[in-house]
Amino acid sequence: MRKRKDRKDIDVISEKIDERVVTMIRVIGYFILALTLLGFLNILIPPKFFKPIWEFQAIGQLVDQVWGLLIAFAMIFFFREGIDIKYSTSRILSILSWLALILGIFYFILVPLAIFDFVKISQNIKSNNTVQVAQLNTNIEKAQQQIAQSTSAQELFNLARRVNPEAINGLDPNNIDHLKGQLKNELQTLQIKLNKENSSNFKDRMIGLYKKAFNNLIGSILSGTCLVLIWRFTRWARLFYEEFNT
Repeated sequence: MRKRKDRKDIDVISEKIDERVVTMIRVIGYFILALTLLGFLNILIPPKFFKPIWEFQAIGQLVDQVWGLLIAFAMIFFFREGIDIKYSTSRILSILSWLALILGIFYFILVPLAIFDFVKISQNIKSNNTVQVAQLNTNIEKAQQQIAQSTSAQELFNLARRVNPEAINGLDPNNIDHLKGQLKNELQTLQIKLNKENSSNFKDRMIGLYKKAFNNLIGSILSGTCLVLIWRFTRWARLFYEEFNT
């Protein structure tokens, strides 16, 4: 008789432990959800809409922080069979279920915005690169014209010092034609070097932009899909709340 009673007591204690563990998980889920939403506000405030760079970076940060939402919802809606749900709890769960849908739609809205921002930023990068290349070539042409028109060795030395300070050591101050030839070679070498550096920087920026755009686009789609699925899987919470009101 004593053994049966002890076994019954153990079962009761186990049920209480399970209930408290579930409650602890759900409470932590609420805290994670609150912290994640505060993080979203920190990203979006102050808003700088119609500024592609800010929007693009904000989308990336929202995608990176979606894990907080997914984990929070999973913990909040975690229940064990036999645990009673109060009316106030059912109301909160119903609201959070709809919140998951709203956030899912929000992430889907970010998809076309991410595409638009990517196009705008890539156009700006290409435009700036074109301007930089044109400015570089213009400066080189001006320097070449200055060399061709110069008749003073000192003037050529000063120009050589600006182009390449190390180059003046091998120049002959008594031969202006030689100075001009050397300077033209230095300018051509400098132009090739700067064009290569500019081209490399441009490629690196575009590769980084493509990577970030892919992350923003796919991340927004997957985030929206997961949140909509959470809304669908938590239909029981909405039905439970409706039953309380009938």
